[in-house]
Amino acid sequence: ILIFSAIPKIAIAPIIIIALGIGTQSKVAIVISMVFFLMFYAVFSGVKQIEPDFIHQARIMGASRSTVIAHVVIPAIAPNIFDGLKTSIIFAVIRALIGEFIAAKAGLGFYILNASGAFNINGIWVGVILIIVLVFALTTIIGIVERRVLRWLPELSSGKG
Repeated sequence: ILIFSAIPKIAIAPIIIIALGIGTQSKVAIVISMVFFLMFYAVFSGVKQIEPDFIHQARIMGASRSTVIAHVVIPAIAPNIFDGLKTSIIFAVIRALIGEFIAAKAGLGFYILNASGAFNINGIWVGVILIIVLVFALTTIIGIVERRVLRWLPELSSGKG
């Protein structure tokens, strides 16, 4: 995993576009190539932080493997998953824009690239503001879902976070 995550995504973006063509599939593949590793490391970090005694205690009390995963592991790593999602949103938007900058027929990156080519400062700012609004909205939605799903966490139940 470390070897593949070390590959610069900007360097493989043209390869992905050549392989998948100019379209949605290539943009999705570029986004997944980044988000996968962010989420992998977030989940891996969460799993490493699980107190082994919690798993042992659940097993002693007769919990099956699937019950341990559902009632111990997933709740323990859930905060890491949401942290990974919030971080991934930013990088996903950036990667999608990179895909559109390299080769696209439509999209926000295409719009910004055309505006910059025409020296249209207002058009560039409109694109940048739309990106900010998009990232803010997606991050806010994830935060709302996080507060509902993780309402048992003291730092989230008070409305902070």
